[in-house]
Amino acid sequence: AALRLGRGDVLQTLLSACSEGSRCVALLKSFASEQRLEDCLAVFRACEPKSSCLYNVVVDACMEAGDARLAESVMAEAVSANLADVVTYNTMIKAHLRRSDLSRARAALASMRDAGLQPNTVTFNEFLNAAT
Repeated sequence: AALRLGRGDVLQTLLSACSEGSRCVALLKSFASEQRLEDCLAVFRACEPKSSCLYNVVVDACMEAGDARLAESVMAEAVSANLADVVTYNTMIKAHLRRSDLSRARAALASMRDAGLQPNTVTFNEFLNAAT
C-alpha cells in the first residue's frame, strides 16, 4: 500500500522495522518476478542497511527487465559500497553473455579479479555455456 500511495517514508519505516534481511530479499524477488522493476527499486532504496544479497537481486532484476544501463549503475553502486561479491559479478557476466557481448563479459571478469575476488565454477560455466 505504501508503494501504491507513493509513501516512501512509510515504506522505509516498515522496512527498517523488519529485522530479517531475508524478508526484504523475498519482497525484491517477488517484485522482480512480476516484472515490477520500479517497485523493486523503491523497496531496494528504502532498505537499510544494504547487503550484497540485496544488490544481487536488484542487478538481476534490472537485467531480466532488459535495463542493462540501470543494472550497470546498481553494480557501480555495489562496487562503490564495497558490497559487490562474486555473485554480483557473475550476474553481470551472465547478462552480458546472454546479449552476446563477450567484451563486456570479459571486462566484468577483469573487474572481478581487480576487486580481489576469484572467479568460481559458475563464472567459468557461464563462459562455457555461451560458447556452445
